[in-house]
Amino acid sequence: DSIDESLPCIGSLRCNPNRCSNAIVSKANAPHWRDVYVTNRENLNNPIYQDNIQQIKEVMNEAKSVLDLLGEGVIE
Repeated sequence: DSIDESLPCIGSLRCNPNRCSNAIVSKANAPHWRDVYVTNRENLNNPIYQDNIQQIKEVMNEAKSVLDLLGEGVIE
């Protein structure tokens, strides 16, 4: 129940430096973020996920923003 706010969060590869000043993300994490982007881009055309298009786009934008911050970018 107690959380030490002075410590950085280190629990997830989804750590996003655009949302958290404690985020530690380097170019070594770029392949993970690229996979998140590519997988979701592919899901845009999958009929199974048509009711989640907005969420898919939000995840893609989040991944793209981290890749841009890392200087990796994406090909659209």
